[in-house]
Amino acid sequence: MKILIAGANGQVGSEFSQLNLDQNIELILCGKDTLDITDKRLTEQLFEHHRPDIVINCAAYTAVDLAEKEPERAFLINETGCENLAIACVKYDVHLIHLSTDYVFDGTKSLPYESNDIPNPINVYGQSKLAGEQKIIHLLSRYTILRVSWVFGQYGNNFVKTMLRLAENNTHLEIINDQLGGPTAANDIAMICVNIAQNSDRFTGILHFSGTPFVSWAQFAEAIFRTAHIEGAIKSVPSVVPIKSIDYKSSTNRPKNSTLKTSISLSHFKIINWQKSMLKIVKLLN
Repeated sequence: MKILIAGANGQVGSEFSQLNLDQNIELILCGKDTLDITDKRLTEQLFEHHRPDIVINCAAYTAVDLAEKEPERAFLINETGCENLAIACVKYDVHLIHLSTDYVFDGTKSLPYESNDIPNPINVYGQSKLAGEQKIIHLLSRYTILRVSWVFGQYGNNFVKTMLRLAENNTHLEIINDQLGGPTAANDIAMICVNIAQNSDRFTGILHFSGTPFVSWAQFAEAIFRTAHIEGAIKSVPSVVPIKSIDYKSSTNRPKNSTLKTSISLSHFKIINWQKSMLKIVKLLN
């Protein structure tokens, strides 16, 4: 089986090369320099050259705040890029696995979001990701849209790495405590994507995958600091001062509830508690 990874240099995409895969799986790792999904012609040429069985799209515009200032760029990558991939998948009869986000929801629901809940994004990033989903659904019959939340890992920019950096020079930090989500390790997401690829006929449509337990950003930060201190990654534990979203200086609206209910079809996979995954990341970064 030939699996092509788009966005192979990103936070999740970088994890695929670290997986212990079956010998019958051939990974084609494509960073932006190899595969620019906003270029339709080059995208189709790459498909023609490699003839993959499965494409996993990890390429995305993820700068949530910056998207408010440059929406054209966000939609170019997150919508047009998805459209180009979907068109190529149709032409070469390829199953597309696409990573999406909890930010397609407005966060007003009191319970975790399920895959059949109606999206209603409240920021440009979420709107662009939903637009990409809609292109895929419109163009393809063979696809899996995997929505994930609060991604962290050893690569790229993420909350865990930011907290470790800030802990070096701060005795206390103000962290939002009225936004809830499920931190999800990039490595776990990569493993789930490979499992879906190996059983693509069984895992179609929109699916949700999230780490547990659900926490606020403030609770997540406290867990990171405790773990990092025990492992010797930071010298002292900063005190976390919980604040409300309204008190945080940002021009971007974010959903208060970002919790996703992992889809039943994925629930039989062994989902690693995010705290265990976070411990591994802290050790790797130490």
